[in-house]
Amino acid sequence: MSDWVKECFRLQFRIVTFRATAEELFNIGWKHLPFGLFWALLAGIGRAWDNPTAAAILRSGMPSVAYVFALSLFLWLFIAPLKPEQWRYSRVLAFVGLTALPGVLYAVPLELMLSPDDAIIGNSFLLLIVASWRVALLTWFLWKSRFGRWGTATAVCLPLSLIILGLVATDHLVKTFAVMGGYRYFVVENETLAKPYLEEQNKIPTFSTGSMNKLDTRGAHGHHTVYRQAWRMGPDGSGNKNPPGLREISWDDPEYMAPDPVLAVARGLTWASMIAAPFFAVVYVIICIRNLVQGIRSWRKATREQRKSEKDVAIDGPKS
Repeated sequence: MSDWVKECFRLQFRIVTFRATAEELFNIGWKHLPFGLFWALLAGIGRAWDNPTAAAILRSGMPSVAYVFALSLFLWLFIAPLKPEQWRYSRVLAFVGLTALPGVLYAVPLELMLSPDDAIIGNSFLLLIVASWRVALLTWFLWKSRFGRWGTATAVCLPLSLIILGLVATDHLVKTFAVMGGYRYFVVENETLAKPYLEEQNKIPTFSTGSMNKLDTRGAHGHHTVYRQAWRMGPDGSGNKNPPGLREISWDDPEYMAPDPVLAVARGLTWASMIAAPFFAVVYVIICIRNLVQGIRSWRKATREQRKSEKDVAIDGPKS
């Protein structure tokens, strides 16, 4: 094993366990990027390796690699006006890549090991663990960058709140949770069209390939029959199409679904984001204005000192 691989392994382990020093974090950069992208690629492959119907591009893991570059660029641009210490794109990019390791947990094929209900719960827990771990790593990384209490809180809470509110505004929050959890819900809209499809699906024994699981649910208007399907994205994009005779419903649809504890978490995040977003937006603007004023003052001070130096040289002549 080469010294470079050993160094990257050691640094990655220290980062994901919150033990890296500020000096180590300040020194990460382009040389660590290939190692981080390798783990991002593995995490991307792990998301779809047990889904034979997934598109080739998803099975390749490349979307996860592209996500590293996109997320790093967003964080770098968004946080740069807050002026953390040594804020370089190469440093942010390498850090995001090195923190891809927890995403390998998505490779655990819970759908093949557990019942559908247990697999959904397991996937939700994995999503919660990985997301919380990465948010904690970002918070710790910014704090180690000598960013300050308010700068760190703003850089973490404001983009998260805006993303959640954006998903809510476009009605994609529930679907995002569903994609990560790996399931969709349907009700029969046209029994003539739905019956042949459901009979064919019942011949498929494994949950991971998309069999329809019949559920008896109780919503606001009594009992209902709901069909649950594992989320699958075929090469033709068929994962976004409704099966014949069936209509997709949200997992929080009160007419068909009973209250779900995960739904309570989602609603809690929504309300928290509605409060946090405007508050931290104001803090963000205040910090940016303060940094701008300090920058102007420093520039004017440097300009005055330069003019004074030039004036002294003009009066006294150059020093021998």
